[in-house]
Amino acid sequence: EPLQQPVVADQLGFLFNKDAVIQALLKKSMPKALGHITSLKQLTELKLTPAPEGGSKPVDSTSFQPGNDAPFICPITEVPLNGRFRAFVLRPSGLVVSERAVKEMPQLI
Repeated sequence: EPLQQPVVADQLGFLFNKDAVIQALLKKSMPKALGHITSLKQLTELKLTPAPEGGSKPVDSTSFQPGNDAPFICPITEVPLNGRFRAFVLRPSGLVVSERAVKEMPQLI
């Protein structure tokens, strides 16, 4: 499923739709690979900044590549969080920022 808010992250850095995790925990149908998740306390709810409408669009039809459209951006640098750029979760707040923001503002960590 595509990520939709609310989104959570585990301690390994994997992202999940919170509703899907809750359903799997209630039904006790968590996949073996995710057996380390036994409760919501082990997850961090993420604060994602939605991209503005018409935000990260390709310049022209020849430059389009999958992943140019990003539903979320870094609130500091406005870098699209599309998987091309590293992103960090600031715990325990859950704020998601780009690697560039952390390098420019090391006091974030």
